[in-house]
Amino acid sequence: MTHEVTRLLLQLGIIILAAKAGGSAAKRLGLPALLGEVVAGLFLGPYALGGFPIPGFRDGLVPLMAGAFPISLQLYGF
Repeated sequence: MTHEVTRLLLQLGIIILAAKAGGSAAKRLGLPALLGEVVAGLFLGPYALGGFPIPGFRDGLVPLMAGAFPISLQLYGF
């Protein structure tokens, strides 16, 4: 249970930081901030960089799950 909560908190923190960074990068390029936030979300998803293993998470921060939802049920519910 502790590992699942830790993973969820890390996922949410990294998603928020990446969205903020993507939004500010897009604004510097003269694009809407929303576009940068969406691009950051696409990069972090389970089909892109979220599936690569990182220290502490051998299957990636946002691993591709089998079943009806492509991500963990906790993250999907949030």
